[in-house]
Amino acid sequence: MTGDRRFVALVRLAWRQLRRSTIGWAVLVAGSAASAVAGYKAAYPTPAARQGLDVILGANPGFRALYGVGHRLDTPGGFAAWRIGGPLVIFVGVWALLGVSRLLRGEEENGQWEQLLALGATMRAATIASLVAFLAAAIVQWAVLTAAFLATGLASGSSAFLALGIVGGGVVFGAVAAMTSQLTNTRRAAAGVAGMLLGVAFLARVAADAASRTGWLRWLTPLGWVEELHAFAGSRLSPLPFVAAAIVTLMAGAVTLAARRDLGQGLLAPGHRPRSRLRLLHSPEQAAWRAVWVGAVVWATSLAAATLVFGLLSRDVADFYRESPGFTRLAARLGHLEFVKASGFLSLTFGFVAVAIAAYGATQVTAIRDEEATGRLEHVLARPISRPRWLRGRAVAVVAATLLLAAAPALGGWAGAALRGGGVRLSSMLVGGFNCLPLAALFFGVGLLLFGTVPRLAPGLTSGAIAAGFLLQLVGALARAPAWVLDLSPFHHLAAAPAAPVNALAATVMVALAVVFGAAGTRAFARRDLAGP
Repeated sequence: MTGDRRFVALVRLAWRQLRRSTIGWAVLVAGSAASAVAGYKAAYPTPAARQGLDVILGANPGFRALYGVGHRLDTPGGFAAWRIGGPLVIFVGVWALLGVSRLLRGEEENGQWEQLLALGATMRAATIASLVAFLAAAIVQWAVLTAAFLATGLASGSSAFLALGIVGGGVVFGAVAAMTSQLTNTRRAAAGVAGMLLGVAFLARVAADAASRTGWLRWLTPLGWVEELHAFAGSRLSPLPFVAAAIVTLMAGAVTLAARRDLGQGLLAPGHRPRSRLRLLHSPEQAAWRAVWVGAVVWATSLAAATLVFGLLSRDVADFYRESPGFTRLAARLGHLEFVKASGFLSLTFGFVAVAIAAYGATQVTAIRDEEATGRLEHVLARPISRPRWLRGRAVAVVAATLLLAAAPALGGWAGAALRGGGVRLSSMLVGGFNCLPLAALFFGVGLLLFGTVPRLAPGLTSGAIAAGFLLQLVGALARAPAWVLDLSPFHHLAAAPAAPVNALAATVMVALAVVFGAAGTRAFARRDLAGP
């Protein structure tokens, strides 16, 4: 096989590995965008109804922190760019970093690249081919998202520009994952470090938008670059070189590093032979906790830092509410709380915390699947350990970790509010944090059921279910969707604690379903054959 034909074959192989997630995420993102625009037009059908949105929303420090600085919010395009542009960049970024880390570090970790190199491919060629396939997938994302905006009647040029900003911002984090895949030894570490940098970028964007004096921070984060594009409000081109330069530089660096390292080794791997540590390896349950505790601490610290920032803003949001008599009607229409107290704004942020905790459960479903796909699970089950016991041990460890993830943001939000004299009690914040657990348990139970029945699809379907549920709730309230439609999203049944009482019935049903799904998934896993990559 000639070099050109070999390279094309590598690109096609990488594309086949990306196509399912690409199509699924593209449909999800495009549907959310179209629903947001349609909902805005339904809620504000006339220019008179849209009058004042720039002032009411643009001056709100809480909304600026959550969604960024809005421009031309009295137009459907400007509102869509503000309300869903930022969240969609994060969703595309998650798709990108998971996909790239799978193509590069994941396939190498599984031993697939050894076979490619044995057939004459090089590390450099395989890396370039994977990145070419990823960029092709990103173009598909852009085309579908642009078509969704056009279907709602928005201008073609601005629609394509907004879609370019959303997808381009997400591709930056795919390029980050390409670099971390060269520095680490495992797919989990590569995706974890890239995800942590995505979180840092989000916090930098929040800090930039929280106050006018810190606006310069937007130029230090890809999320800020996308915000500075001002789609549907003049379309500034100046941030695009930053996006393009970041993508090109990171991908070129990844290709260069791939050609200079050994197969299976990250550049930051220790040079000495690692010492064996047998701590927490005396039982499957202890080994499960050993596998999750480091990641749980990192996630908990990140969530605590994020809610600390929102806690610092909570008093300013409450003050703004009291000084804006027209905000009550608008907040009700948008599906938000009445921010008369600092706890109201913090209750809104717990909706995002619930997404993060559920996403942590999805990463653990991926980790469980990796144990099976890489063959490590075979060595465990070769000992006198049953499949149900092994899976239950992992599930219990994940549940224990989510308790930590629920408490950490409660402490962070309380500390931030206390520093500003927000008057929020720690006990109330803990109620808000633990109120997220039933929702997270439900999605983790779904993940276990998928792992037991369709293991190869379980990671993607679990993450897709979380994203679909969150985006349905995000745009459904604005679009005034029928109650039965909103009821399809578990997020719709999440009480706005601590500002509102916990929905005990919904929480009980979610936990019961989680137990049923988990038990069914465990039983299915015990009966099926182990599935390879």
